[in-house]
Formats: sequence, C-alpha cells, structure tokens
Amino acid sequence: MLHTLQSLIENIDLLDKVVGGFLAFFVSTCGYAIRYHRAAIARERAKGVVMTGDIEFMLAVEAQYRAEEKLRSGHDPQVRVRKLVKEQLKEKETLTGKGVTWSGLYTPGRVASANAARGMRVKLRRIAAVISTMREVDSTSASRQ
Repeated sequence: MLHTLQSLIENIDLLDKVVGGFLAFFVSTCGYAIRYHRAAIARERAKGVVMTGDIEFMLAVEAQYRAEEKLRSGHDPQVRVRKLVKEQLKEKETLTGKGVTWSGLYTPGRVASANAARGMRVKLRRIAAVISTMREVDSTSASRQ
C-alpha cells in the first residue's frame, strides 16, 4: 500500500510539472499573440493617419484650385470638375471593378472629425489653414493687379 501511495504521489508530481509546463507555454504564446495583434493595430492606425493626411492635403489643393478659378471666372467649378473627372474615370478598371467615384466619406469635415478623434487640435488647424489660404489668395490677386 505504501509503495502504491508513493508511486501515485510521484505520478501527481510528474503530472503537476507537465501541466505547469503546458500552462507556461500557453500563457507565453497568448502573450505573444496579444502583443503581435496590438502592434499590427498600431501599424494600421499609423497608415490611417498618413492616408487621412494625404486626403486632407489633396482636398486642400482642390480648394486652392477652386479659389483661384473662382477669382478668374467668378464661379466655383467644383461640381463641373467632379462631373468631368467622374466621366473620365467611368470605364477605368479598379480593384473593386469598373469605375471610380467620389464616395464623400473623406470630406474636409469628416477628416477633421477623424483628427479630433485622435486628439488633434482641429479648430486651430482649420483656422491656420484658412488664414494661410487667404494669404495665398490675397498675394496672387495682388500680383495680378
């Protein structure tokens, strides 16, 4: 009886070591997976910041062109130009199929709210952008006269 009790205790000790090793492996693997997932999310967020910055830049360029055209011709060409671009890109092959259209998802207001969600000072950036655009428009109109 004493011999079977000793072998049972030895088996329990061995089982305890095996289960402990398995749990250590499982916990370290889960920790690695969580760290990898968080790093992947951070990389994607960084790409999103760059993309919204690029979109914000392109919209600012479009606004500048519109302001200059409005000074030249007296009317805002936004709708006309977007219709022309839509017609030109109607048959273009893309990853999602044929045709490229303006989704309206990344308008200046939506880009600003996305920046606000990341904690940026949007109002100050908008004011600075408007002031710099006004300075550029004033300097171009003054140089033409």
